[in-house]
Amino acid sequence: MKTLKVFSVIFFALTLYACTTARDLSKGKDVSPYDYGLKTAKTEIERYEVLLKVHRAAVVAGVNVDYSGIDTIRLEIPTNPSRIPLTNYNDFKGCVFVIKNNSKNTYLFNKTINGNSVEIDKRLIDSGDFRTHNFLNQGRYLLIIEDEKPWVQNRRGYDYGHKRKDILLIENGIAKNAVIKPYNNIYSSPKCSYVKLEHNGLVIKNLIIERDPSCTCLTNIVSVAGHDNVLIQNVCLYTPPNDLVNDRAFTINNCTNVILKDLQIEGTYSQKNYSGYGVNMNNIWNFKATGLHCNGNWGIFGNNNINLVNIEDSQINRFDIHCYGKDVVFNNTTFFNLYNQFSSVFGDVKFYKCTFKDFVPVLIETSYNAYTEFDLTFDNCIFYSTATKNYLIDIGGFDGENNPRYELSEKKLPKIHIKKLKNISLETGKEKKEIQLYLDKGNFIREHSIDNIMKL
Repeated sequence: MKTLKVFSVIFFALTLYACTTARDLSKGKDVSPYDYGLKTAKTEIERYEVLLKVHRAAVVAGVNVDYSGIDTIRLEIPTNPSRIPLTNYNDFKGCVFVIKNNSKNTYLFNKTINGNSVEIDKRLIDSGDFRTHNFLNQGRYLLIIEDEKPWVQNRRGYDYGHKRKDILLIENGIAKNAVIKPYNNIYSSPKCSYVKLEHNGLVIKNLIIERDPSCTCLTNIVSVAGHDNVLIQNVCLYTPPNDLVNDRAFTINNCTNVILKDLQIEGTYSQKNYSGYGVNMNNIWNFKATGLHCNGNWGIFGNNNINLVNIEDSQINRFDIHCYGKDVVFNNTTFFNLYNQFSSVFGDVKFYKCTFKDFVPVLIETSYNAYTEFDLTFDNCIFYSTATKNYLIDIGGFDGENNPRYELSEKKLPKIHIKKLKNISLETGKEKKEIQLYLDKGNFIREHSIDNIMKL
């Protein structure tokens, strides 16, 4: 009888353990790099392979990677590397990655979803109403739109032009936003693809990246595409002086509702005369950033096709929409040393309580030959001028031929609104009564700029 009772207790305990274990497995348990040999990895390349394995396993299992207890990982990019896949929630918990790369240009992390081709009537694109479509009418989707007819046929001085892109976030057949400019006309030929949104978003946070001084190849940090609700938070990137160029450290394409928060970038793979960016974005709707502290030789941001931007409480040396964008707001942001570059921008570009130090607030890039009218506002800003940067807008190229694209065929200047703009000499520290609106580059500007000034 005693034996039977003992057996019953053991059987009950084993049954309870089995049920609990099954429940844990069904929930999914996060995996650690320690589970895949991080402690026993002897070389930096082996540690890279550990990270590749643990992240792949996490993606397959539908769980996350747990970086608890890991202070620093030194790794080296191997020959013919694979990008390390991210899960939907990536908390690196302050882990420091020291990266050496003498093998091949690559991205360290990847979370990209490519769109599937779909035929869409132009009228639906402009209306934003897809309830008559056979599948976009149910669920959440990204609709990625590219105009196959060039927006800019050829960029002056380059061997390429520009094709405009838009992205729509669709929920149960109704777009939450609108395209920058219409497509339902004879000048446009939209090609479309879609991404079905099956997750709530993407999070990348609490990560420190240090690029080794000996690197001879680029290691871009992450490539993200095809997501809604992207958050990159509390991430630091340090790049020592180097001869490398063409950085695309954080690459974000074809996404909506993107947030950068507390991002620190000190240095990029770029030179003062050769490009390279800390943040490179293309085809984004609703980008927000706060708490940025970023500096690089060429400039931190390099973007195209950006619709709706809000940057606040930050310090940056450049924000660009090279071509095609709409509605940009800067609030309580300090700009230094370089310039902001725009062309083919619509809607508003607003600066509230911003500071400019040895900086040109707006440069209209002449090489795209895309001069559009937009409202440019300076409200309660401080401009620290120098002998060479004592103007608000740098613009030229009005004397050349017109852009053949209908929407760009007429060259226009921005409408300027100014309220409480203080001009202080950076050299002397004394306030100056006057400020030059335009860097004088042609008769057209001299004749027409005065008509476009409206003081608030």
